[in-house]
Amino acid sequence: MDHQRSKTVLILDHSSFFARPSGVTFNVNVQNTDQQQQQQQQQQDQINNENTIGMKSLWTCVVECVLEYCRILFDIFEDDALITLIVTGIDQRDQSSCWNRYKNLSQCMDFFSGIQPPNERSTVNDDDLLKHSLNEGITALCTRSKKQNIPTDLDYTNSGHIILFSTFNSKRIQT
Repeated sequence: MDHQRSKTVLILDHSSFFARPSGVTFNVNVQNTDQQQQQQQQQQDQINNENTIGMKSLWTCVVECVLEYCRILFDIFEDDALITLIVTGIDQRDQSSCWNRYKNLSQCMDFFSGIQPPNERSTVNDDDLLKHSLNEGITALCTRSKKQNIPTDLDYTNSGHIILFSTFNSKRIQT
């Protein structure tokens, strides 16, 4: 990693808006238990080329996007990708500033596997959760990574990016 490599904080809005359907569909191949029904269904599927169709939520699409972004960073920077994941409303006090927590895509997927999809009805003030998460992201950027703490001839610049996936497009967020 060169001394200009920056950190990336990915903040995902976990508000009720993301429980909505995205319009992106996917096919689900449903198997029947009776073998004769299976054969009839396969013949019908071949004729109609139709399966049961499901629809992804906006949350699923955002998680897929974040995982793809992380995959690209891991491919380019290998062990030196500095990524922190923050989800609004999820308590991550001890985790968000740990820059070595996510070293590969599998660890990122493990993080998301422990998070339920957003509720369709908001139970808290989403603005406050987003402000808290932004503050958490800024604090994480201010925390030095292990590589930055190693004394070397190069002074690692403590810079970074916050990428926010949110619906707050017209509101001014004051932190």
